[in-house]
Amino acid sequence: MATHFEVREHALPELVDTEEAERLDAVSTAVQWVNETLTQELQGLAPSSQAEVDQVLRTFFENKVKEDKERKELEKSLEDSAEPTPSLLIPAPPPPPPPPAKKKGQKQGMKDSLTEKPILPPEPAEPVLCGSMAIGAVSLAAAKTSAALSGTPLYFSVALLKRHQEPPTKLTVPLLMVSLVSCGKSSPGKLNLMKEVICIPHPGLTAKQGVEMLREIHKQINKTIETPPPPKAEPKKGHNGGKRGQQLITGKMSHLGCLTIAFDTIEQPLLLIQGICANLGLEMGTNLHLAINCAAQELMDYSKGKYEVATGTHKNAAEMVDLYVDLINKFPSIIALIDPFRKEDSEQWDGLYNALGSRCYVIAGSASKSISKLIEDGNISNPKSSGLIIKHTNQTTMSDLVEITNLIDSE
Repeated sequence: MATHFEVREHALPELVDTEEAERLDAVSTAVQWVNETLTQELQGLAPSSQAEVDQVLRTFFENKVKEDKERKELEKSLEDSAEPTPSLLIPAPPPPPPPPAKKKGQKQGMKDSLTEKPILPPEPAEPVLCGSMAIGAVSLAAAKTSAALSGTPLYFSVALLKRHQEPPTKLTVPLLMVSLVSCGKSSPGKLNLMKEVICIPHPGLTAKQGVEMLREIHKQINKTIETPPPPKAEPKKGHNGGKRGQQLITGKMSHLGCLTIAFDTIEQPLLLIQGICANLGLEMGTNLHLAINCAAQELMDYSKGKYEVATGTHKNAAEMVDLYVDLINKFPSIIALIDPFRKEDSEQWDGLYNALGSRCYVIAGSASKSISKLIEDGNISNPKSSGLIIKHTNQTTMSDLVEITNLIDSE
């Protein structure tokens, strides 16, 4: 069962230790819930009664949330009562001096007229109750048990849940998508924007043909980055000679399962894959398409109020729209942008969707809310996007997954 904890590359050791302790606490609490209360409450229920199982799980979880809230309120009231009452009133600070008056005939400066709108601060993270992954895990276990007892594959059993036990007339295999290159914030190069470059074989190919194509591309990427660059001529004395060509750096896989490579510009990783495809006789946009996980939420420099797309290169949200439009114009084989903005920049999501929605999927991954929050709100169109990345984590039950897909289908 997946957890909500993210893998942070190059994080400070103390942060890693703290998060690891929290993760262990979450897992041990979840195991305790499963081995004790949940086992007793689910005793005697048929695994095929998924809705009934999930209702028991939902009620159990709601009680745990209530207990946690009451505990925190009690702790806060005890802290408040323990604080000493100040004996002296502290006078309020004097009001700030008024701004200097503008001299007669003085024109307002260009800087003032071009003042950008302040960026919205990041929304607080959705609270996650320690141990909540037990709910999703037990719900999935019930679905797997039901599938095993009926002798059907799990995907077919889930399809029956969605169709109220009516067998589907046809089933569609999801598109094959593989992350091949990572050159995002944690990579050694200057480029921050592309956390993942994802390759998507043409849907007309079989899964086997698609996998073989991607394996060959992966092999060629490895060969390219392992080949040392040609020796550079020494610059003449007294001349700058320009910057030396930077060697591609690898040697490790990111936690997303793709090669981490150093690049300095947005075009470099795309030109690398484009060149390899040309050598293999593959045509970008025909045999192979691309999706980019921009992970924009990791790029915001809050001190400047801008996205740091590359080290030292900052762009405001409006400039980011232009950047993406220019990128799709240059590389029309890119058919999806994932998390091109933070979820707080709703105006820019709208602008990008209006500019590129007919040419490219604009997908909310980290910018999307949790499934339970989406169901509670009944609104999946914020931010405005072509689709969402649905994650089965924490207290998400199989019934919740069915409900959210029905909500998406109805939009």
